[in-house]
Amino acid sequence: MPFYYMPQMQGQMEIMDRDWVDVYCWTPNGSTIFRVYRERCYWELMHGVLWEFWWENVVPAREALLMGNEEGDIAYKPTSTHKKTGLVISRSLKLAGEAKMLCRDIADYDHNYTCTRIQL
Repeated sequence: MPFYYMPQMQGQMEIMDRDWVDVYCWTPNGSTIFRVYRERCYWELMHGVLWEFWWENVVPAREALLMGNEEGDIAYKPTSTHKKTGLVISRSLKLAGEAKMLCRDIADYDHNYTCTRIQL
């Protein structure tokens, strides 16, 4: 499971109040389906980062621009990486490694697909 999808998957599970999601990953060489489980501690970490971005960057910049401060967008511009980016990436890697592969389709040279089912 690609780790860089983890924030999106965990966020969608939080919004939809789901305990797990099946993620379909396609490539020209085949595809896989992974089961990812909701991790509340991960969401709490992400929520903190998103909360900070919204309330310390987006809202103040919007208010500054509405008040006619043209430099507001520059003054509240976030840094290119958050101080917790490394932690989010390491937790994303861990969760991606724990995702269970449910199915793998392998494309052969004739573009015929076979499915190998993995028991949970």
